[in-house]
Amino acid sequence: MKHIFKDAEEKLKTLSYMVEQSTEGMVLADLKGNVIFSNMAWCKMHGYENPEDYSGKSLEI
Repeated sequence: MKHIFKDAEEKLKTLSYMVEQSTEGMVLADLKGNVIFSNMAWCKMHGYENPEDYSGKSLEI
């Protein structure tokens, strides 16, 4: 069972790295439109220096 979790953890790390390093802007929001995650490319498109500047804010801004 540990093997299954280790494989899933490695895949999650790889996918996370890919999204963070992508040149395509990506954002994840909750059902209320509040930002949960955004990558650097998305932040640059919207004039923010880093993802933490926008986290928790509404997409309506």
